[in-house]
Amino acid sequence: MSANTTVYTGIWTNWAKGVVSGVTLTLPVRDGGILIAVLALFVQLSSGQSWSIICYIAHQIRTHPEARHGLFHQQQATLRNNSSDIRTLWKLINLGWTWRSHDIKSVRKSTPLVITGLLHLLLFGAAGVFSSHLATLGNEVLLAPSQSCGIWLETASIDNYTNFVESNSFFIYTQDSVRSSNQYVQDCLTQPGTLPECKTFKKTHLNWTSNIDAQCPFASDLCLGLVNNSLHFDTGLIDSREDLGINSDDKNRVQYRKTATCSPISTQGYVLPYNSSQGNQSLTTYAAYYGPNLLQPSDWETDGQIINATYVTSNFEPYVSGYDASSAPAYRVAVEWAYPTSGDRGFVAIPPLQVANSSITLVFAASGTEYIGPSDDLWLPAHQLSPSGIYGTSNESVFLTDNALNVLACTEQHQFCNPSLLSNQSQRCTSLQSIDRLVTDDSLSPEEQVLGPLFHTQYQRSIVAIIRNAALMSSWSYIVESLESSLLADNLASAGISLPLASNQWTIETENWFAISMASMQRYVVNTGTGPPGIDAQYTYGVANHDPGLQEYCKNQIIQRQGFTNFSVLAIALIFTLGGTIICVSLFLEKFVGYLQVRFKRGLYSQVRWQLDSTLQLQRMAFEEVGLGTWTGGADDVPVTEKREQFAPATEWDDWHPSIRGKSATTETSICSSIGI
Repeated sequence: MSANTTVYTGIWTNWAKGVVSGVTLTLPVRDGGILIAVLALFVQLSSGQSWSIICYIAHQIRTHPEARHGLFHQQQATLRNNSSDIRTLWKLINLGWTWRSHDIKSVRKSTPLVITGLLHLLLFGAAGVFSSHLATLGNEVLLAPSQSCGIWLETASIDNYTNFVESNSFFIYTQDSVRSSNQYVQDCLTQPGTLPECKTFKKTHLNWTSNIDAQCPFASDLCLGLVNNSLHFDTGLIDSREDLGINSDDKNRVQYRKTATCSPISTQGYVLPYNSSQGNQSLTTYAAYYGPNLLQPSDWETDGQIINATYVTSNFEPYVSGYDASSAPAYRVAVEWAYPTSGDRGFVAIPPLQVANSSITLVFAASGTEYIGPSDDLWLPAHQLSPSGIYGTSNESVFLTDNALNVLACTEQHQFCNPSLLSNQSQRCTSLQSIDRLVTDDSLSPEEQVLGPLFHTQYQRSIVAIIRNAALMSSWSYIVESLESSLLADNLASAGISLPLASNQWTIETENWFAISMASMQRYVVNTGTGPPGIDAQYTYGVANHDPGLQEYCKNQIIQRQGFTNFSVLAIALIFTLGGTIICVSLFLEKFVGYLQVRFKRGLYSQVRWQLDSTLQLQRMAFEEVGLGTWTGGADDVPVTEKREQFAPATEWDDWHPSIRGKSATTETSICSSIGI
């Protein structure tokens, strides 16, 4: 991913989760930790206030003027003077246990209150623990808009220095992108990956299927092996929002599908040897004839004038020094491609190789290694015994490749769908086509337009263009050519000697290429949002300024990134709304119910008992009963004595039955009067 990546912090909508539930707040981890702590504290505060509401309701419902046992009155006092659910719960348990021997069924009568307190404790305990989990939404973040957001198109012309520099930079960028995707496949997909880069794209990998029993797409006599032993790939429908992370509402979603079929093909009669020379050295040149090459016409060859060849190579290995040969790649791999509408690039496939509405890619492989065992692979067979054996000895048999040049042919087709259309799939999807047919160029005639009639909004058409470019840059030719080592079989070879290949080596290679192409596609989509890395960002700087659809995309690319915390704004709003409601109700419930009790003359006794059961009123009544203090405010929250009145409670007590009885002290006023002040 580009080093230009900057994450947007603030509120945004993740449309995959809905217009309401998808509203998301993204914060750095530190700020997110503060918000999580605030949420936990607020839930705890709400818990205390909700318990006060429950205790008030329970107290009022239970209050009755009839005579009750002491346990009941202690329970009422405990409910009235609750401090927290856990403290009240402990007191209620203690009451039930202490009164158990007084034949009043204290445990049973305490059980409902204890269960209520326990449920409240568990409920809000869980709410406190999971409040952060309800608010956080994983590592999906939104890229901040970049000035270099845009599609970097390959420069076709290199007729001046500026274009040459950009073209070379584009080639290096493509190569680096493919190699990064290859590393991603090896580190994150081949085996479960825990590296940070494995959490980059919205989905770790795009789903696809392969089928080795597919029918050969070419002429039956061209495919090697059985007719129904070609390898077919199908991605199914890939969703722009759900899979590629392009954030959009339902009406702007795009779906994309890719299919491909590969098969080793015959070289008999298609690859011909020619004698040629370079200086004093005689070489054998091999020319493959699967259609004339338009990109590099073979009549440019100065030696032999090989006309209409698709690809040309030579057996120069015998003339390479031993030092160079030991470090040379085990295979020379080249790629040629054919698009149906490309009249000046690639090659024109011969009729047996043509497939309707498909691009064709030929992968040529020439082996420069010896094998310590035979290879039965259809693409890279090796059964010829080497006369020299290993390292020039005849003690161990080694095998040489059967063919100087081996060819693997692959088709590729693409499809786009508009899921917002209500019609059936045939009417909301294009047919499977070669990528060169799927364009959104408004300058084309209606007959030439394939995508135009399906996609109506500018944002949707920009998404199509982004996916199309990513698919093009992830095609067979770009993948195979850009890899540092095109074949996994290279890992089996060293110093010109290779371990035996698997009998299905060609399927292993093509499945690896396809996996890389899918990862590459994800990377190109994200890189469109960030722009190319480093100084290459200049080539896409300002590209989106005059394209409203592209501007919309540049604000809506989702990736995964650690170091940030997401919160559901809906969850936060619910927590503060419900908690705030509980707090407000707890503050005004007593006064509101008291007003209704007075207004309608109902429940007045319950109101009085609530007042009298408070700690301060119970204390007042106890002091008054033993003649301590002259009290006023018996119906208020806080009773008070006369000014400057003092008294000392509990001055007469014993160890077995302490009492509040005490003595009053002379007030400051009376003392002053007695001494004439």
